[in-house]
Amino acid sequence: MKTVLITRPKEQAVYLISHLERRGLRSVLFPTIEIVPLTTWEIPPLNRYDGVFFTSTNGVRHFLEPLLLRRPNALAVLRNLQLFAVGKKTSALLSDYNLTATSLPERADAASLVRQLEEPLGNKRFLFVRGSLAERTIPEYIKSRGGICDECEVYDTRKTSPENATQVKTLLAQGMIDCIAFTSPSTARNFFELMTGVSLQSRIRIAAIGETTATALYEFGFTAHILPPEQTGESLAEAIATYFAVQAAK
Repeated sequence: MKTVLITRPKEQAVYLISHLERRGLRSVLFPTIEIVPLTTWEIPPLNRYDGVFFTSTNGVRHFLEPLLLRRPNALAVLRNLQLFAVGKKTSALLSDYNLTATSLPERADAASLVRQLEEPLGNKRFLFVRGSLAERTIPEYIKSRGGICDECEVYDTRKTSPENATQVKTLLAQGMIDCIAFTSPSTARNFFELMTGVSLQSRIRIAAIGETTATALYEFGFTAHILPPEQTGESLAEAIATYFAVQAAK
């Protein structure tokens, strides 16, 4: 049985682990980040924007929950704006609030999403709902096309010190890990910081949930062997299982 190391935050790893188990794969949880909602941000005047970008379910949840508590009427304003979402999970969570995202890009990443905007953008203004370590692809693209992009930081992505770090180092050294699954650039960065001095065996397969994560891995000198067609835990689990099934059949 193949073993997959999961770097996703504990509260978000449950479904990924269950999907892997259904496909006959063992999981070791090693959360390298934790998501902490911020409470100091001010709700921006939403009626000044042409559209709002959400790049994760964390952004949706930690933006809309305070909005409902402090200014519930603002949801009506959001419904009149273009809402952009990265990934089906993010779009689905918006629908739970009775909000509808524009058509999803073929590839679920920020670069593909932002390219759907009409050009040039003139003086259109957009809001980018983000975490503390969000990539700057969206605001930089909008500004390069003449638009205005304000940013609203609603959660903090913090590096954790998992209790099982020593155990994971041992498992890696003993060849007990067959695949490492990364679900965001920050999970990758923090993993390599936590594993400083540890060499990954060439037999270990690297899985990235999307292109943005794969790009971050490349910066550390690693190429993603496994990249799912959709940016979801289920699709990632399926891609990992399929990869190993194909390898076993050779």
